[in-house]
Formats: sequence, C-alpha cells, structure tokens
Amino acid sequence: MKTALVIGNGEYQNTAKLKNPTNDSRDMKSALETLGFKVFYGENLKKREMRELLNKFSENSRGSETSLFYYAGHGLQLEGENYLIPIDSKIDFSDDIPEESMNFSRVESEFGKVGSSNIFILDACRDNPFQKSGRSIGGRGLANPSMRIGNSIIAYSTSPNEIALDGSGANGIYTKYLKSVILETGISIEKVFKKVAKFVKDETGQKQTPWVHSNSHEDIYLNGKVESGLRAEDVQKIAELEEKLRIREEKEREYDSLFSELEDRTGKLKNIENLQKLEEEKEKLRELNERLKSKQSEIETVSKSVQIEEVREDTKVGIWSGGEERSKLFFSDFKKREVEKRKAELEKNISEIQNEVAPPFRAFEKQKPVQGEFEKTLDFQIREIEYQQEKLNYESEKENFIAKIERGKKERILKIRNQFAESEKDFYSKLLNSYFGKQKISMRYDPDKEVFKVNLNGLGFFVKVPIGIAEEFKKSVKSFQVFVHLESLEILKISANFRGNDFFGEGFEKRFFEIEEAREREEAQRKREAERRQKVQRRQERIAKNIKKTIFGILLVATLSVLGYFGYGEYQEYEEKRIAEENRRLGFVKETDSYKIYRDFFVDKKTNLMWQKKSGNWEYYTWQEAMRYCENLELSGYSNWRLPSRDEAKSLLTEYYGEYNSNWRKWFDANQHKRHNERFVKNEISQFLPYWIWTSTKHNKYSSDSWIVDFKYGSDNWSYQTNDNFAVCVRYL
Repeated sequence: MKTALVIGNGEYQNTAKLKNPTNDSRDMKSALETLGFKVFYGENLKKREMRELLNKFSENSRGSETSLFYYAGHGLQLEGENYLIPIDSKIDFSDDIPEESMNFSRVESEFGKVGSSNIFILDACRDNPFQKSGRSIGGRGLANPSMRIGNSIIAYSTSPNEIALDGSGANGIYTKYLKSVILETGISIEKVFKKVAKFVKDETGQKQTPWVHSNSHEDIYLNGKVESGLRAEDVQKIAELEEKLRIREEKEREYDSLFSELEDRTGKLKNIENLQKLEEEKEKLRELNERLKSKQSEIETVSKSVQIEEVREDTKVGIWSGGEERSKLFFSDFKKREVEKRKAELEKNISEIQNEVAPPFRAFEKQKPVQGEFEKTLDFQIREIEYQQEKLNYESEKENFIAKIERGKKERILKIRNQFAESEKDFYSKLLNSYFGKQKISMRYDPDKEVFKVNLNGLGFFVKVPIGIAEEFKKSVKSFQVFVHLESLEILKISANFRGNDFFGEGFEKRFFEIEEAREREEAQRKREAERRQKVQRRQERIAKNIKKTIFGILLVATLSVLGYFGYGEYQEYEEKRIAEENRRLGFVKETDSYKIYRDFFVDKKTNLMWQKKSGNWEYYTWQEAMRYCENLELSGYSNWRLPSRDEAKSLLTEYYGEYNSNWRKWFDANQHKRHNERFVKNEISQFLPYWIWTSTKHNKYSSDSWIVDFKYGSDNWSYQTNDNFAVCVRYL
C-alpha cells in the first residue's frame, strides 16, 4: 500500500498570499493518485485543520510500504527547526512561531509510525513573509533537516537557507517539473529529484538549486522498476560514472558560485568608476525636476480645462431598461397629487369670490308726491311723472351695479383659471425640481462602462463620464433638474448643477438628455417626403408638356425602323451581345423580381443601388475605418463606392420586420416600403450581408455616434464610432 499526505496553503489571512500552492497541490494529488497512492488532501488549512488531517493520515496509513508528504506554502526556520505555516497564523514575534505553526518534526514523527520508506517534499522556501519594522521573524528559507527517522528522503525546492521563486504560470517552478517527471516509468525517486533539479537550474539560470538529503538504504520506485539486465561489473562502472558525474556537478556549482562572485565584484568596480558620472546626472536631474515643478500648475490647469471639455462633449444620459415606465408612473402620481392640490386651492379661491357679498347700494331717497287739498292737478301730475322717472333711473342704476359686481367676479374667476392653465407646466417643473433638489442623490460608478448609475428616489438613469474625472464629477454634483412633458410624462431634459470648487465652477451646467430628438427627426422626415412628392409632381408635369414633341420623334423612329435605315435587327443583335459580354465580365448569377445578382455585388431594382456582396468572412471596422475602406474600394471596375445612409440600409429590409417592430412599421408606412417578398432571412440576398453594418448617418445630437442597421433582427441603433461593426459599401448604378 502507498499513502500520501498533500497540503497546499496560498490564501493567507495575515500575510502575503501565494498564487501557486493550491494549483501545485491539486496537480500533485492527481499525479500521486495516478501512481496508485491513497491521498489525504487539504488546501488552505488552518492550524487545527492541519493537525487533524495529519492525525487522520497517521491513523489510516499504518503498514504502508511507501509514504509521501508534499507541502506547498509558506515555511520558516527558527533555531534549526523548520515550521509549516497555516493560513490563519498571526506571527508578530519569533516566540509566536511554535504556537502559530506546525513543526516539521511532528510530521516526521507521525510518518515514522506509518511506513517503511518515507519521502518528504517541501516546496515551502518562499521569502520570509513576516516582517516587523524592517526585521525578519525567523530565519531565511528552511534549515538543514535533522533526519529524525530512518530510511527517509527529504527534498527541498531550493537549497537550505535560500528562497524559491514563484512561477509565472499556474504552478511554481519546482512543482511544474516534478508533477511530470514523477510519472516517468522505471526511475528511482532519487533520479526524479535529480532530473527536476536540472530543469529548475536551467530555467532560473542557476538562481534556484533544488536540494535532496537522504538516509535511505534502498532505491524507491514510484512507477515500477525496470530491470536493466546488466552484469555486476557494468553496474559498478555505472555507479563510478554517476559518482564522477556528481563530482563534476559539484565543481560546476562551485565554478558558478565563483563566477557569480566575480560578476558582483566587477559590477561594484564599475559602479565606483561611474560614481562621478552619476553625481553629474543627479545635478541634471535636479535642474529638470525644478523645471517640471514650475510647469506643474500650468499642466494641472490645462488638464482640468481639457477634462471639463471632455465632459461637455462626451457626457450622455440614458434611462435604464424599464426605468422609463417606472418614471412615468412616478410622475403620473406626483402630477396627480400636486396638481390636484393646486386645483383644490383654485376652487377654494373661486368659491370665496363667488360667496363674496356685494356692497349695499344707496337707498332711494325721493318721496312719492301726495296730492294736497289746495294743490292744482297739473302740478301734481308733473311731480308724479318726475318721481316715476327718477325711480326708473334708480332701478336701472341698481341693476347695472349688481351686473357689474357679478361681471367682476366672473372676470376674476376667468383670470385665475387662465393663469392656472398658463402656469401649470412651469409650476409642475419647478415643483418637481424643488422636490428632486431635496432628495439624496445616489451615484454608483461602473469603471468598465464609464457610467454613473444615478438614483433619485425611484427615478433611475445613467450618466456617461470619462473615468479620469469620475471622482471629481461625483464630488461636484449639487443637484439634478428633470424636465417632463406634462401630457406624455416623457423626460424632455436632464441637467446637473455643480457646486463651486476648483474643478467645476458654480455656473457649469451640462444639458444631458433630450427626447425631443425623435420628434425633430420625424418632422425632418415629413419635410423630406413632402419635397419628394413635389419633385415627382413637377417631373410629371414636364413629361406631359413634352409628350406632343415626342410623338413626332416616335413616328419618325418607327418609320425608319420599318425601312431598316438604321439596321435595327443588327443593332438589337449587337446590343444583346454587348449585354451578354458585360454579364460575363461582371459574373452575372441570376435575376429575381427584386434583384440582379452578380459575382461581387447585387443591384436593388427598386432603389437602383449596387450593393457589395462577399462570400467569405466580413471584417470589423471602426466608423472612420469603414468610411475609408469604402472610399478606397475598387470592385468590378467601379471605384466610387461609399457607406450607405441609414435609410438606404433600411431599404433592404422587408415588411416582415415592419410587423415585428413598431418603430420599423412607422418607417415602412412613411416610406411606402411595400416589397411583399419572403422574410429577409430566407430571401436571395440574406447570404451576402452580415448582421450589424455601419451607415454614414451620424447621430442628431452626438457627433461621436453613428447609426448601425441589424439585418438579423430588423432593428437599428446608434453606436460609438470607436466600436467595431461591419462595413458594406454601396454606389448608384
């Protein structure tokens, strides 16, 4: 029976972590299991876990013929004893080492109880990880072993009192070779270690020399022993040669050591000779440093100015997926609550006006005349008429007074209502921004996408900010302003106000985001369509005027054709030959209802555009590279190729996408795009086009973005001009 205990510690909690030990231990476990070992395995173990695993190994491995211990991780020596460091060790003083680590002598003792042959491999000679105030705790590397048990071999990844180098890959340098060589058939463990040592010395340029100490009285073979069939005298000669080889290797090591010492002394001598030159260089460096300091403030000022301009040019805002609907719900509730509050105040004011009591009208003072005994009848009648007339005037004045009061109430009510209607949008925006101005701003930066994720009490949006000034940007933001369309509840604009500081001034305000862009584009599209219809109408009128002039020419041509004056039959034959020759030159493939397809391009009959096609893989380009690629393209004898516009690229799509996407449906209706062919993914030209292609159309607001069209899912979107997409070139026939 063969047993092994394998431990790899790398995730240290109180000192430097190691990247290789866990990979090393896993690879050694796999190699030993391949060799038939029963492996007790642990990685990143604490003090208690290391001791428990050692006890478990000791209890379950009694009677093993061969026992192997492999450890990768930090190790220390103290007073001639070697210690293996668990991941939770906290070592502040040398006295802490015995308590906080595992003494290697304990491992030797337990292995002495287990098997007859013992192999110990320690890849634990990393640099001393415990430093306090410039002093090391414990000695450098591992100490010479005391070999407490017999028939044992101890292998270090480097010499005693030296350190091993970490590997640049997944494994340490020593284990990288050991895990392979140990699987070789028919070689003893001593030769395994010698072979590994040679590989390590060659790779490190003699800087790391693995070391082996043995008191074993027999050869140990882990993967079978191959009988040599040699005579005793041959074996003796081989042993002598091996001894000579060992002596030669020792001399080579001595030579390498002397040569290294010579190089060190030569280097010191050269340093002394160059000391004076170094002093001169230092003086020049001092002068240069002073000049750099004098320019530092200017550089910082220019840098800040440039960075602020980057914010003005590059900063964009968008709403997260689903954020627009959530914001509409928030604004709807906010508007309903706040506007209804205003309406309640308005109705209260109107009610107060309506309930106002009119001031009392003057009393009628004239008394009705009474006919006296001695009064004449005519005088009485005159007074009676005057009384009635004055009473009528009084009643008329009273009615006018009451009407004036009511009219004044109505005018005041109408004025209040008109003022409310006119100021409602302004009031709502001010109220909304006052509300957001009081909210705590939550901003989290994503350095990979260079965006801030902003949360204003449920309203979520992102702000694109260059990574170099992200921290200053976050410190400087004072508040956000949000402008919302009162009816549709869409966000029209988001602005930011900044605190006054050294980086952003108080007056710096960035207008980030507008939804009005879509409306402006639709309006421009409607204008272009109207102009197109007018051009078609004018063209038809010109054709109508020229019909009479054309009739005579048609009759003349018909007559001459009948007479064979121009040899029409010969001309027709010539034209057919010319077209056939042209088709052969261009590699004509076939013609459908919608397209003429050639070797290197196809022609859209509806738009009369020639489109580049390609049978191999398409290449990625940035927008600028795509523009240059098409401008420099020479294809089938044509040179004036270019990137298509956004509408030209979309013209290749079919009604299938109009049904698939509401935005495309609007575009199809506006452009009368009725092709009635099969789905694009199945028609004749789908095989010639990639998925995303650049167009020459730039974004309406952001000059650093251009539109791309997707031929796979039937959509278009804008993309940063520095991104990679495909380029398909086009030209007019």
